[in-house]
Amino acid sequence: MAKKTKAQIEKELAEVEAIKNQLSEEKRQADGLPSTADSARGAILREAQKIANQIVRERDALAQKTTTGKIYSRFDPGNDVISNRKETVTSGLWSNNSGQLKSYYTSSTQTSSNAGKYYWDVYHSASTEVGSAVQFAIAYGHKFGSGSILTNSDYPTKAIYTQYRNLLLAPGDTTFTFDNSADENHIVVLNIQRSRLKEKLDPGTWELTLSGSGGQMTKLIDDSATYDAALKDGKRVYNVVSGTISTGIKTTGGETTGSGYGLVYPDLGIVVLNPSRLGKVGVTHLGTLTGSNTNNQWNSQIYKAVSGAAGYNSNFGFQARNEEEITSTF
Repeated sequence: MAKKTKAQIEKELAEVEAIKNQLSEEKRQADGLPSTADSARGAILREAQKIANQIVRERDALAQKTTTGKIYSRFDPGNDVISNRKETVTSGLWSNNSGQLKSYYTSSTQTSSNAGKYYWDVYHSASTEVGSAVQFAIAYGHKFGSGSILTNSDYPTKAIYTQYRNLLLAPGDTTFTFDNSADENHIVVLNIQRSRLKEKLDPGTWELTLSGSGGQMTKLIDDSATYDAALKDGKRVYNVVSGTISTGIKTTGGETTGSGYGLVYPDLGIVVLNPSRLGKVGVTHLGTLTGSNTNNQWNSQIYKAVSGAAGYNSNFGFQARNEEEITSTF
């Protein structure tokens, strides 16, 4: 046998060392360890991926266990929590979540007081009964104070008109204008008690019947089912029209046709009616203008027009619903 040279021996040793290194790398790989030749960054990324894969496997295993009839399972915030879920909820506007107000009462203490010259509160039961609560307020306003007597250096009807003009109209607008109608110097206001609104009056779900002469009834709704709300000084507003919730806007019938009856501000719960338009369809006295410094007790006349309809027929109550948006986490 020929004797190996030093060079041959060194070459064979190098080959053996390479084989040992390869076996070592294969073992590290089998053990899930990074290669010694990898950079530190590559090792970190591989370890992160390994941990992520392990988390996914554990989560899937836990999810699988929930289908096996176990009572308890580990809570997974990523998949088991639904946050910031918004839902619109509506309910009857009046006391006890009733959607229709059929009985109307006032308080003699309030109506005969100085406040009664400005507005009348309307209750769903006798004001002295336990649980009786204000449902809405009624008021008559005139730009120049007609229909009222000077009180505390001002006319109550003028104060009402000015109050709602400042609240509802854009700055610089001093007069209410109704659809298909000229500017009006007087208004009828129905202001729903704030706590009943939740967030707002639900458009398209209210219907008001007013009694008139000779048993004539005028039914009013808003036009939200047909038209989008106008935006005036940042407030949504719809027109008040003749019609019913079930049949929509009335399109025939002479004076009872069309709009010009008023405006409704659903986000504020305020209905502003046009007395001149109502007077044309026989709503008692509301079309009559009188001179200033005369007490015409307009609030009383408005109350009779509202309550008289329900007194004539209980189905002619004031229908309305409120609306609110509820945010929940499940």
